[in-house]
Amino acid sequence: MNDTIRQIKEALEKATPYPWSFQKIEGDEFDEGAFVAKNDETICSFGSSEQFYPTSGEAPNKHDAHLIANAPTWLQWAVEELEKAQTLAEDYSDRYLDAIRTLNETRDEHKAMKEALEWIEECGVDYQSNNKARSVLSSLKEESE
Repeated sequence: MNDTIRQIKEALEKATPYPWSFQKIEGDEFDEGAFVAKNDETICSFGSSEQFYPTSGEAPNKHDAHLIANAPTWLQWAVEELEKAQTLAEDYSDRYLDAIRTLNETRDEHKAMKEALEWIEECGVDYQSNNKARSVLSSLKEESE
């Protein structure tokens, strides 16, 4: 597993339970909102607006809040998809290597069979009367030309 993926998984496991949401206290015009976990635990509060308390933070815009709140869920999904893809890639790699081995073995067998039939022909064996041997040798000769 890639070190970055391992770090992401570890961070997700240690993070406040998700999904998260961005919430504001209804009716409180000074509340800048907070990120809250599914168990109602406050993750990060932006406090009250500058009008009420000048040292408070600044609330994110709705798009940033949406991105931040969904980051853990989306990261978890991305890690799971990546792990599935890695498993598939390993499987396809194994199958590819098996296919290459089989191809090489078949090529070697083809070459050995061709050499054996040519040797039979050089020895003067009358394979002309054997339709199967004649057919195999003819097809091997055609393939090599």
